[in-house]
This record gives sequence, structure tokens and C-alpha cells, in this order.
Amino acid sequence: MGAGRKYCYSLPAKLNCRRAGSVGPCGACRRVAKKPRITKLSPNQTDSRENARLCIEAGSDELAVINTISDMTVDLKTRRPVIGNVRGGIASASDALEFLIAGATTGGVRTALFYDPLLCLKINADIADSLLEYRFASVNELTGTLDMLSR
Repeated sequence: MGAGRKYCYSLPAKLNCRRAGSVGPCGACRRVAKKPRITKLSPNQTDSRENARLCIEAGSDELAVINTISDMTVDLKTRRPVIGNVRGGIASASDALEFLIAGATTGGVRTALFYDPLLCLKINADIADSLLEYRFASVNELTGTLDMLSR
């Protein structure tokens, strides 16, 4: 990596922002971190709106509100949904492309980094190759191209 090049958009941290009404460690991150604070909300909660509000008050810049999607993946060649599958986190360019086609504008690689710390560089290179293969000029052009209507 060359000097001055920045590859890290955000830093993952597991924190409990709901500590007895205080902002706790989330607020501490806000004071010292220069990268955006993205809080991942668990699907296993009783009041996601309240927890989202608390995270925003504690200093989160963004919320990650999705983890696993039951019953759908995306066929990359046709950009059509494939029903009856489970879509987990991002561990490859194919995973990231599925989320982009479905309309996501950002994505996070977390657990897979434990197995390959350079995975983000590989995913970025593979996405660039896929854009050429599928004849898209940019990620923005690909984003949200899920084809729900054709048969």
C-alpha cells in the first residue's frame, strides 16, 4: 500500500450502546474515531426503532440494519431474485454484487476478515472485473438493477 492511500472506510467494534441510559462506549468512539461510526443493529431485538434512536444519539453516523435475508439471493447474470435461499454476510465479490443489484449502496465485510485480512482488496478487484464482464460502467450504474418484472 502506497503512502497516503486509504483503504479503510470504517472500523468494526462490538459495543453495547444501551447501558443504563448512557451513551457509554459508543459516545467514547465518537470522541476519538476519525472514521464513520456504523452501528449494526441485531434482528433479534424487541424495539429496533428505539435502539436505532439510542445509537444515533450516541454518535452513530450510519446504521447497518440487515444481516441475513431468508429466502432470496440474486442470480448475477440475469439480475433476477432466486427464491428459497439464505443470504448471509459479504465474503466475496459475488455476495457484494448481489447486495448492490438489490439496491444496497454500502456493504460491510466483517467476519470473513478473520479468515482473510486482505479480502476487501480482492473483493474490490473482482467487482471491477465483474463490471467489465457484465458491461456496466460503474458500481452506481449496477446498483438497484434487480429485475423483478421480466419472466
